[in-house]
Amino acid sequence: GRCDYNTKLTEELLRVRRFALLEKIQEQHSLYSTMDPRIFRAHVKVILRAGHPELLKTQIRRYGLREDDVCLLLDSGNEEIIRYYLEYYELEAIGQQALVRSRNAALVQFYQERYGFLKGIRKQAEKFGLLKTRKLRFSCFGWM
Repeated sequence: GRCDYNTKLTEELLRVRRFALLEKIQEQHSLYSTMDPRIFRAHVKVILRAGHPELLKTQIRRYGLREDDVCLLLDSGNEEIIRYYLEYYELEAIGQQALVRSRNAALVQFYQERYGFLKGIRKQAEKFGLLKTRKLRFSCFGWM
């Protein structure tokens, strides 16, 4: 409960496929919680490296991710878990850039509709053809 656990434990739980236990741990404490706040435990990196990003849903929903882990998540290319993250959190500028660099038009469009990109990043996404642009049309009610 209140004890810090090492990333070696996370690796071992992944190895023996104890996914439910990892989810239970995350229900109680963030993967980032440590007894010594100066220590960085890279549980998120270990889970991503093992190829089980779906195990991060509890962490995302309850506690979020650190910015460097957000970039790792975006670089993973796992559309389902990235969309899951974006349903909860807006990206900082560096995360927005990483999302555009991923060249995933569906995720870029989703983010634009949900939060909107910073101006320069939006222009970059438009330049790469990742955003649908709304064409103005005239109706009897005016420009739409």
